[in-house]
Amino acid sequence: MRAVELIVGAAVLIAGAITAPPAQAGLGFELNGPYRVVSNGGMAKTNEVFMDERTVVSVWTFSSSCTNAHECTGQVSSDAGWSAPLEFRTSRWIVDRFHPDWQTCPDGTTSSGKQRYQFQGSDANGQWDKLNIDRLVGYDRTIGVSGACGRNQPTVVQMPLTVQRL
Repeated sequence: MRAVELIVGAAVLIAGAITAPPAQAGLGFELNGPYRVVSNGGMAKTNEVFMDERTVVSVWTFSSSCTNAHECTGQVSSDAGWSAPLEFRTSRWIVDRFHPDWQTCPDGTTSSGKQRYQFQGSDANGQWDKLNIDRLVGYDRTIGVSGACGRNQPTVVQMPLTVQRL
C-alpha cells in the first residue's frame, strides 16, 4: 500500500509541474514599494533662471512590471494624496500629472500646468546606472499654459529630483 501511495504522490507532483504556468521573474529594474522623493527647490529654475522654490519631500509607493528591457508600466501613489500612471521609456521612468490650478496670477485667477517627473537609475556619483533601483535621479518640471496671467510665454519650473528606496 505504501508503494502505491508514493507512486500516486509522484504522479500528482509531475502532473502539477507540467500544467503549472511558469513563474514570472522580474527583469531586475522594476520599481516596487516605497521611495522617498525630493524635488530640490533650492536648485530650481523658473524659465531658465535660478529661483528658490519650495522643496517638496514625499513618499511614493510604486507598483510596476516590465515586459522587456524597454517597456515597463505601472502606477505610483504619493502620500500627498495623488496617484498617476508610471512608465519606462528608453532608459528612464516618467510620471505625468495635470494640475488644474497650478499657477496663481496677480489678479487672483489660476491657470493649469502639466507636471512631469523623469528619472533614471544612478550610481553614487550621479552617473547613469539603469539597474540601480535604490537611487534614481532626474527632474521635476511643470509647464504652465502660454498666455496665462497675461504672459505670452508659459511659466516653466524645473527642479532636480532624487528618488531613494526606503
